[in-house]
Amino acid sequence: MGNYLLCNTFATKTPYRIDNVQLNLYSIEELCYFIANYIPLVQEDLIGSSLAGWIEKECGRPDIASELDAVMEDEDKFAAGLKLILRSGHYYTQIQLEKIFEKIDEQIALPVIEKLKLRADLFMKQKKYRQAIKNYEEILETRGLYNESEDFRYKVYYDLGCGYAKLLRLSKARSFFSKACELHSCAESRKACLVAAYLDGGAKAFEEEAKRLNVSDGERSTVILELDAVQAPELTGDLGELVRGWVRNYHESTGL
Repeated sequence: MGNYLLCNTFATKTPYRIDNVQLNLYSIEELCYFIANYIPLVQEDLIGSSLAGWIEKECGRPDIASELDAVMEDEDKFAAGLKLILRSGHYYTQIQLEKIFEKIDEQIALPVIEKLKLRADLFMKQKKYRQAIKNYEEILETRGLYNESEDFRYKVYYDLGCGYAKLLRLSKARSFFSKACELHSCAESRKACLVAAYLDGGAKAFEEEAKRLNVSDGERSTVILELDAVQAPELTGDLGELVRGWVRNYHESTGL
């Protein structure tokens, strides 16, 4: 995510580092903005002595640091700490704070796997595909512990396939698209399987996948028409944008 620069007061010389999102914060206002807008990415260990020390020494707010130290003794220190920071930052109106507090409470009440899914989805939107994949795979490690629905597992498998596709790891993408299709064979999952198979293994892999999935002649022909564009110098249509997006996202994510 990089750096934020939202300062109504002053920017600190030393930023506070949020390691899980690779983000540097330079003011109380930026901390408030991060908490309010990226609640799924805020981890419970944020509320601790390290943050309190930064607020006191770098932000020059010993009053907030002292209150934060006191909050750390509470059982619900995570929610209490976030709300304290948001109130003390004076970045949002009271009406806005009430809505943000509701979101915080809702998130805390969610089962672990739903929190991980929200976090992974937000990483995907931020084009942090490696972090997204890590969180999706953590969900799979807890499989069966939370009585998750089949639709929920389908979305995790499908999104994992998308994450690996955006990193151009097409073999892994095919594997997860296939698992998604096994749970819910629909136009979305079948097309993902077919496109990934073609891009990973060519026409032969495509035909084998089409046979395995037992796709209709009409559906197969529709995907073939789109795939024909892959062989043209300039990709066109939905599939062209899909492939260009995968390549573009790969370069953005890896820096290569």
